[in-house]
Amino acid sequence: MKKYWIFGIIALSLLASCGTEETVSATAAIRPPLEGVDIPMRDFTFDASRGSTIRTPSGTQITVPAEALTDQKGKPVKGKVKLQFREFHTPAEILVSGIPMRYDSAGTKYDFLSAGMFEIDAEQNGQKLKIREGKAINVELASYREDEGYSFYQLNPQTGGWKNEGIALSRPNDRKASEMKQFKDENLVVFDIDYSAQPELERFHNICWTYTGTDPEKDPLHNDWILQEHWRDISVSPLGTGGEYRITLSNKKQRIELEMAPYFTEDQREQEAAFASQVTDYEQLVADRKNAEEAIQLQADLTRSFAVSDFGFYNWDKIEKIVKAEQLAVVNAKFTLDGEALPSTARLYHIDGKDKLLARDGSSWDKLVFRPQDNNRLLVVLPDNRVAIADRNDFDRAKDKPEAVFALERIQKRVTSLEDVQRLLQ
Repeated sequence: MKKYWIFGIIALSLLASCGTEETVSATAAIRPPLEGVDIPMRDFTFDASRGSTIRTPSGTQITVPAEALTDQKGKPVKGKVKLQFREFHTPAEILVSGIPMRYDSAGTKYDFLSAGMFEIDAEQNGQKLKIREGKAINVELASYREDEGYSFYQLNPQTGGWKNEGIALSRPNDRKASEMKQFKDENLVVFDIDYSAQPELERFHNICWTYTGTDPEKDPLHNDWILQEHWRDISVSPLGTGGEYRITLSNKKQRIELEMAPYFTEDQREQEAAFASQVTDYEQLVADRKNAEEAIQLQADLTRSFAVSDFGFYNWDKIEKIVKAEQLAVVNAKFTLDGEALPSTARLYHIDGKDKLLARDGSSWDKLVFRPQDNNRLLVVLPDNRVAIADRNDFDRAKDKPEAVFALERIQKRVTSLEDVQRLLQ
C-alpha cells in the first residue's frame, strides 16, 4: 500500500466540502458585467450542532461555532447545513463579480483599494439561514497585500453602500509555513551515502526520497538507523512502470532494499532534469507530489481576520485618498469607440500596475489618476460579452496632458470565462 500522506493536506482543506459550486445571482447593487461569467460559490456541508472549521485553497479559514445558525424565525437549526463561500482577490475576480467598489463618506465618493473580499451565506434544505444572536462566524481571510491601513466593510447589496466595521492588522499565515514544514518533515528523507565509488551518481546526492513500500520495519521515517547509517554503495532500479524504484543501500556491515520515489524541490532544477533524462515515467513519478506542494505555495502569506454576525458581502479596503501621494498624473479623460463616444451605460475599468481596480460608468472620467510608470490598462464591457481596451501606450500619450481622449480598440473574441478576463488584464 502506497503512503502518499501529502493528499491529507488537501483532504483536510476540503474535508467539509461536497464539491459543488453554484453561480451567484445578482442583487440590485451587484451587476456582473459579463453574462455567464462570475465567481461561483463553494459549498461546505457540516453538522450545525457541532460547528466546523473550514479551509479554502487560498489559506482562508472560516470558523463556525457550534449551534451558531438559526432559521429565518430565529429557531436554532440542527443537522446538516450548507455554508456557501466565495472570495475575491484579483482585479479580474472583482471585475466579473460586479461588486461596487466606491465608498461615500460625507457626500464625497472614494475608490476602494481591496485587500480581499468575500461573500458568505448558509442554507438548509434550500432555506436561507441566519447567524444566531450573540454568535459570530470568524473569517480569517487570505490576503495578498502586505501594506496596512485596511478597514473592514460590509456591503448593503441593495443600495451599494459600504458600512465601516473596524480595522485590524494583517497576520502571517502560520498554517502555510506549518504545512510546508510538515510536508517536508513527514514525507522526505535524504540518505548518508558515500558516492566516491559511483561518481556518476554524486549529482543526485541531495535528492529527497519518499518511502512507498509496505514494510514498517523499512520505513526510513520511522527507523532512524537507516538515515543515520553511512552507506558505501547505492543502486537504483525501476520497479515496473509506476514511477517507483528499488534503492539498494549497502556497506561492509549490512544491506537493505527499499521501495522509494524521488522528490525534487524548486531549487533543484538541474538535478531534476538530469534525473529525468535517466529514468522512465519521470513526469508521472513526481506529478502528485508537485501538485501537493504547489497547493500549499498558492496559499496567501497573510490573513486578515474579523468576526461577522450577518451573512453577506464583506471587504478589506482602504480608500484611495490614503495612497494619493503614490500617484502622479491626473487627466480629464474621454473615451471613444469606433469614433463615437461611449454610451452613458458603459462601465469602464482601470487596472494599474499594482493590480488596483477602479470602475466608472459613462463616457468620461474626470480626474483619472495614475502612475505613468505602471502598466495601466482600460477595459470597457460591451454587449454580448465583447470588450474594448486601451493599453499602456495610450496612458503614455495622455500622461502630460490635462485632457485626453482614449480611443478604445475592440477585442474580436467574446469573453466567456474568468481566464479570458485575466488574459486581457495581463
